[in-house]
Amino acid sequence: MFKRILPAPGLLVLAPLVGEYLLGNIAINALPMIIRLIPLYGGGALLIREVARRWRLGWPGIILLGLAYAVIEGGPWHRFALGAAGLATYTWHGFSLISGTSSTPDSVPNL
Repeated sequence: MFKRILPAPGLLVLAPLVGEYLLGNIAINALPMIIRLIPLYGGGALLIREVARRWRLGWPGIILLGLAYAVIEGGPWHRFALGAAGLATYTWHGFSLISGTSSTPDSVPNL
């Protein structure tokens, strides 16, 4: 019984750990923040795993579902979840990375 159930909680924890800590986005002293990222990373990974298992998609299906989830989670979801609160402005030195406009009329980004 544990052989079928144990991969699910493991995937929930490993997905944000690999996605944020092992890629260097979170320092080791901020590692407890991984708990807050479990629904975002782990939920998507678990959803992809369950759909692939039930529909018997195999590895090509897992890769395609992962790419589709990355597009939805990385673009429209962040704009929906963070954009309304003004948190996702995506600026760099006063230059908006979304619209390509500058917040000050005379600033030019240093590329």
